[in-house]
Amino acid sequence: MAKSDIAEIEHLIDEYFESLYHADSKRLSKVLHKHALYATASDEELLLMDMPTYFGVVDQREPASERGEPRIDQIVSIDFAGPKTAFVKYLCTLAGKSYIDFLTLVRDEGRWQIMSKIFHYEHV
Repeated sequence: MAKSDIAEIEHLIDEYFESLYHADSKRLSKVLHKHALYATASDEELLLMDMPTYFGVVDQREPASERGEPRIDQIVSIDFAGPKTAFVKYLCTLAGKSYIDFLTLVRDEGRWQIMSKIFHYEHV
């Protein structure tokens, strides 16, 4: 893929984490596709959310930035399946949890967007 695609995805992931770090659902809605899926099986039952539900959860959080938490995140890998499909493995720590995110991305409406956020977390 083009270096511009990699740079755009890296910027997207930075915006993704900044949105979570500041608990800003309006900003988050610019990186997550409107039909994106949020899912985790970290607890005993599978948890699935659509974007309106997930944004409501984000809006209820106290921002990590206001608690003075350090920003801890890292892109592990970016893989492409084609010119409009990518996969990002991403690590971050936020609000007392260490996350491994598997983010599938699509290029839609002229820009990269997160189509699914499938993740696992552990308490730290």
